[in-house]
Parts: sequence; C-alpha cells; structure tokens
Amino acid sequence: GIPAGSAAVSIAPGEADGRETLSVQGTAGTNAFVSLFWSFRGTMQVTMLADGPAPRRFDYRRDINGAPYATTIDFADGTAHGVYEHRGVRQETE
Repeated sequence: GIPAGSAAVSIAPGEADGRETLSVQGTAGTNAFVSLFWSFRGTMQVTMLADGPAPRRFDYRRDINGAPYATTIDFADGTAHGVYEHRGVRQETE
C-alpha cells in the first residue's frame, strides 16, 4: 500500500488536416522517496483519427535516472516512421 509514484491521463477532441482527432496525453513519475533510488518521469501523447480510430502520431518522452529517452512514431500514407533517441544516438525505422 505505499504509493511509489503517480500518473494522469487526459483525452481531448481535436482536428488535423480537416479530420476529427482524439488526443490522449499522459504523465507518470516516481515520488520523491522512490526517486532517491530510481527516478522516472515520463510523458506521452498519442493523436489518432476519430473516425477509425487510426493512429496518426505517437510521442513518448521519458527521463530515467537523469538520462533522456524519446520515441516518436508518425503514421502517414499507410507507413510508419519511427525515431528513437537516447544519449545522442538516433535510430530511425520505416
């Protein structure tokens, strides 16, 4: 029963390229005590078409023990383009 951290999620309507979208945003992190041993802070955002729902963009950024990580995936024209970044290294995947 002792909480190690907290998280929150929100969902909001939007529009992109003249189409209705849903934007899902979330945050998470360890509390101050747990962060003394292992720190985590993260945010994510997903945008999807409301009439599918079909993914449009995924963005996940986090900081683990002071090291930043980022993962982004863009969905367009039936393909997905992903980028992963950590410690100055960038990897792209199609």
